[in-house]
Order: sequence, then C-alpha cells, then structure tokens
Amino acid sequence: MTQTIQKELLQKVRFKSYEHAQSELELYIHRYNYKRPHQGIDGMCPSDRFHSIADETVKAESALLSPNIDLSKGYLILKDIHRTLSVTFSDKTMQVFLDGVLLK
Repeated sequence: MTQTIQKELLQKVRFKSYEHAQSELELYIHRYNYKRPHQGIDGMCPSDRFHSIADETVKAESALLSPNIDLSKGYLILKDIHRTLSVTFSDKTMQVFLDGVLLK
C-alpha cells in the first residue's frame, strides 16, 4: 500500500499544510478501503472482504448481470462506510442480509 499511496497521492498532490496532508491522506485511505476496486480481490473493495459481505454482494450482483435473471425478483444492495444491506425478494419471499448475515 505504501507504493500505491506514493504513486496515487504523494506524487500528485502538493500539500498546503500538515493539516491538509493529514486530511488528504485520511480521504485517500478511506477511498482505498471503501470505494476503490482492487484487481487482486476480483474488483472488490477491501472493506467488502473484511466485513465478509463480498459473497452476498457478488451473488446479488451476478444475479443482476445474468442473462437468466428472474425478473419476478427484486434486488437491492445498499452500502455505506460502516454497513451493507442486501435484499432479495419476490412475491412470496424476502431475504435481508446485514453485513452478510441473514436476518430472521
């Protein structure tokens, strides 16, 4: 990660102060962990893998991209910094996952 920070942030940004540098570094690390896809983990973000929600997210997203998508079902994925909520539903059932854990 040190080389990535060097290449993607430190070589591109001229900081105005220590506080500016600290703020930019915090923003970069947040984007790196929560927003930036990583090739080494199949285009997922590290936070998805860390919070064990990657499997549920991949399952829902692959269902959405499938040519055999069941249009009678609904899919919803909401992600923020701290939590991920995944919902699949049809006229008969609904499954809700919070951070990859099925809620009952």
